[in-house]
Amino acid sequence: MNQSHGNLRIMRRIISFALLLMTAFYAPPDAWAQQSSKSHILILNSYDESSPWVQEYINGLTYHLVNVKGVSTNVRHINASEIVNDSTFEAAINSNLNYFADNPPSGIILMGRPAFAAREEINRRWKNIPMLYMGASEEVIPKEYEYVGVDISDAPVVSIHDIRDRYNFTFVKIPDHYRKTIDMMMKMQPDMKNFKFASNSLTTSLQLRDSVRQYLSKKYPKVSFEWINADEVSGSEKFKSILSKRDLETGVLLGNWYHREFDPSGHPIYSAGDVNLIDKSPQPVFTVKENYFKTGVIGGVLPIRNEIMKRSKEVIDRMLKGDDMRQIPLDKGEPGGACIDYPQLERKGLQDADIPAGTSFINKPESLFSKNPLAFAVALLILISLVQLVMYYLLFKGKTESFMKRREVKINNLPVNYFIGKVKYNEDGVPVEVETTPGNQKAIDLWERHAGECRCEPLFNDAEMLKAVARLSDDGKGVVYTEHFLKTDSYYKVNIHRGFDADTLEIFCFNITQLMKSEQELKYTSAVLELTLDLAKVVPWHWNLAEKKIVLKDNEALKKVNRNLVSHNGKEIVIPEELLMRLIHPEDVGKVNELTKEVIEGKRKYAQMEFRILIPDHGKQVEEWLEVNESVELYNNEGKAELLIGSFSCITERKEQMRRLIEARETAKEADRLKSAFLANMSHEIRTPLNAIVGFSNMLAETDDPEQKSKFINIIESNNEMLLQIISDILDLSKTEAGTMEFNMRPTDINGLLVNIGESVVDRVKPGVDLLCNFGAESCWLYTDPNRLSQVVINFLTNASKFTENGSISYGYEVRGDNLYFYCHDTGSGISEENQKKVFERFIKLNSFVNGTGLGLPICKAIVEFLGGQIGVSSEGEGFGSTFWFEIPYRMAEIPDDVEAPLWTEPTIDMTMQHALSMPSEHHSELEMHDSKNAHDSNYQMGTPNSEFNQLGQIPTNDNQMLPPQFGPDGMPIYPPQFGPDGMPIYPPQFGPDGMPL
Repeated sequence: MNQSHGNLRIMRRIISFALLLMTAFYAPPDAWAQQSSKSHILILNSYDESSPWVQEYINGLTYHLVNVKGVSTNVRHINASEIVNDSTFEAAINSNLNYFADNPPSGIILMGRPAFAAREEINRRWKNIPMLYMGASEEVIPKEYEYVGVDISDAPVVSIHDIRDRYNFTFVKIPDHYRKTIDMMMKMQPDMKNFKFASNSLTTSLQLRDSVRQYLSKKYPKVSFEWINADEVSGSEKFKSILSKRDLETGVLLGNWYHREFDPSGHPIYSAGDVNLIDKSPQPVFTVKENYFKTGVIGGVLPIRNEIMKRSKEVIDRMLKGDDMRQIPLDKGEPGGACIDYPQLERKGLQDADIPAGTSFINKPESLFSKNPLAFAVALLILISLVQLVMYYLLFKGKTESFMKRREVKINNLPVNYFIGKVKYNEDGVPVEVETTPGNQKAIDLWERHAGECRCEPLFNDAEMLKAVARLSDDGKGVVYTEHFLKTDSYYKVNIHRGFDADTLEIFCFNITQLMKSEQELKYTSAVLELTLDLAKVVPWHWNLAEKKIVLKDNEALKKVNRNLVSHNGKEIVIPEELLMRLIHPEDVGKVNELTKEVIEGKRKYAQMEFRILIPDHGKQVEEWLEVNESVELYNNEGKAELLIGSFSCITERKEQMRRLIEARETAKEADRLKSAFLANMSHEIRTPLNAIVGFSNMLAETDDPEQKSKFINIIESNNEMLLQIISDILDLSKTEAGTMEFNMRPTDINGLLVNIGESVVDRVKPGVDLLCNFGAESCWLYTDPNRLSQVVINFLTNASKFTENGSISYGYEVRGDNLYFYCHDTGSGISEENQKKVFERFIKLNSFVNGTGLGLPICKAIVEFLGGQIGVSSEGEGFGSTFWFEIPYRMAEIPDDVEAPLWTEPTIDMTMQHALSMPSEHHSELEMHDSKNAHDSNYQMGTPNSEFNQLGQIPTNDNQMLPPQFGPDGMPIYPPQFGPDGMPIYPPQFGPDGMPL
């Protein structure tokens, strides 16, 4: 079969060459001399020269152009079945268009949609060049969906009407009349339940497949649909199975059915393959392609080629005159005509089918009498011939019997096992049983060895034998298949031929047991090797230096790297040498070239290298690391390599693991260093309060001065608190790591909580520093753990007080949508950008001369994250202050019933409420507004004394001590006036004897 297709391909090439010669001889003598200055037309074919249906149109157009004076033609093929990605598309287009770089064509005829996909590149090279597009559909898709194997189900569709203003083209339609063909099939096979559409996987075939499926589902919803792919081995076997029997419940529609094979030299051959079986098949097959009528299809609705050629020639003539293609109306196609091959109609047994009206019959024989008036004379001659044949039979009967005896003797002496088979057929002509009888002594011995001496058991597998008989044709060729005899575990090649009559078979058997077992062992070894390579993630390859091609074994390891490479038959991937060099990372090209050159020149017997490749993947480049081993398989006479072999494995994951291990090692080293620093710091931090406690405890026992005792007790209590805080931080850290930190969630008054926090830390603020508290709402109740929330804010304020020598510390919160944003801003020493990244890590102390364990901020981070929030710090750098913040979800809580409303409401401006917890001494006399630039924001408002301070009648001083209240003549406390934005004083509320505000 391959040989016949090869001969057909050679014949078509000869015809194409003959057309070129005819172009030379039929053109006027001065046409060639003036070619460079006259017109020449480029015909750009989407497929290859062996595509029969398109070649017939190309031949017609070429013949037409041959007779136009001063016009030459050139036919180029882009072989769309080879285009699988952007690189192969660009290579196919550029290789054809570059041919005309020095002599641009006067006009272009684009045959098929893949060729029309190159319109952008054509227009870029030759602006506004006239084009004629001949195709099946008025809709086009982006070029990346024209590649073989690409799913076009979600491809964006554009009408050629919408892009006509961008290109100088017109359109002649060569329609596929699939709707009328399907209707024709349903009339002729009214019992149809299953519909099979057979085609290859070109995008035009895929679009036709989808159109057929949609039409069936809409008009014949009870008929099931199945696509048979010519590019798959299973598709070919399924197509053969359908053709092996007659099933009128199954309708078969044939599209473009040819697939790619390779000759021994590796060149692709496009084979129609299984369509040659249609002629002898009992199954009716329909088509929408005219060229398949030669293969035995029964019929279909076809475009009228003469009308299409007529319209195409008219457009070409106008193109040669220089007309604007945009002014030529787009062709909408003509109604197709139903055609039926009459001999196939009889052969498939559909003579009585409901044939559509107006159907044209081809190859329909005329009656004897209407064809020839001498019909009776011919009949008489036939009768005479029959008589002669009878006489001949009687004359040579004896010779025939003698011949058969001699033949029997020869068969008995043949060194093969010979059987005679008798076939039984059912009413549909399908073989249902084969009775076999030994035809020589060797066949008898074979039967006795494998089926028993009595030969009562069947020797051959009936199912396999019937399949083989069904494939027999009338052309004298036999059928070969392999039979496995289980009893002796032997394999025989069975060769079946037709005998002297239609029901007789001649069967020859050859022992191939040793060959089959050797092949099985080889397959097993190959499978083990492939499994080993897959498990090791190794890809074998060989490099033909003469052909400049690298062939990779297509296995599981390669699939992890292969994103945009071309696969051949699912077994190998061929990469041009030039493409591989482009894939290598520019930084690694020199190393790869140097080592490979040394291997090629014989300076090295073996080379191992690691390098990176950049593989295009959906518009971006993905970096992969490869470990490559290479050596020389074959040297030439000069001692240089001709063939390199080797393997490679993708080590990207290993490289990434190494990088992570190095980072982990450095992190571990840093953690170990921080741990040591932490232990040293802990010993110092714990020792400091312990020394104070022990020392002042001794001094407390030795003194009798009450003032000194009180002072010593205060110092001891302060150090006790410091020691307890250190121990608490250590316990919190251990609970954080163990995941056992406790949280007691309850409704919490955030405003009151912040006021209490300010009162608790005011003594820690250094003299001359303002401590300001800002509220984000008049009332804010949050469902949270107040102790843990206080722990975070207090930690922020404690750290701020340590590093702020002057200026202010402002803290508070803001309502930001569904979150509460807490902050602590200071004008202290600030934090560098590098230290901001690690300030929340464990054991980190940015200043070793300041007290602290380095555990507070990590604990704060754990608390905030448990509450569902996030934490951070911002600073413009050292010396510019810093802002610690955290944000948690605003889980509003209802105010408990036992909470009384406050007796006074603090003034608010722009929903911002502030408490001045510390006021510089120079402000005590003037009692003016604080400088807003030292507060949280530029719109800083007047601070209001804390409610408890009001009740106590005390005002905080800048040395963090409370001044005694001032009283008037009536004995009532005097409060310093506050000033509003208008400059008017604001006085705090006064209370009457009943406790109510006046």
